[in-house]
Amino acid sequence: FICSKLAVIGSKSSVAALATLLGKPEFATAPRNALEAIPASQATKALRDSLTKLAGSTKVGVINSLGARRDADSVRALSTLMQEKDAGVAAAAMAALGDIATGRAVKVLRSFQPKAPEGLRLKLANALLVCAERFAAAGKRSDAKALYEALANASQPKHVKLAASLGLQRVSAPS
Repeated sequence: FICSKLAVIGSKSSVAALATLLGKPEFATAPRNALEAIPASQATKALRDSLTKLAGSTKVGVINSLGARRDADSVRALSTLMQEKDAGVAAAAMAALGDIATGRAVKVLRSFQPKAPEGLRLKLANALLVCAERFAAAGKRSDAKALYEALANASQPKHVKLAASLGLQRVSAPS
């Protein structure tokens, strides 16, 4: 209950107390949600710093929160997490990088493509599609176009190629 209230009224002074709860699986979701909502850089840093101390679904939740916050400073940590043996953590890291959608995040995702395990390739393609959509929405048509072209011409499943082709048509059309 208190964490849900801190998600609405919390500030940087709430961060330390919330961060201590992240490592307690029975409480981890509520403080993570509060930290995700607090518009202070300290909250983002607390989430990022907790990554090395967490595992499993709790770690996945924090990764999702970093993606939701679109924290560009998390790209390095997330790029490492894409290579974890826990497929849930690796997939969450890819999705978060897709949500962050910076040039650096795209570079990390694209460099991982050749070595991505078979079971994660679709997650990786989805993250790249999200990046392309975010670029298009931000008016970065040439960046979006490059991603869509790469996905439309790659050895992707039919539905990924279709999504990329539709996105490509949208960003290639005159404004």
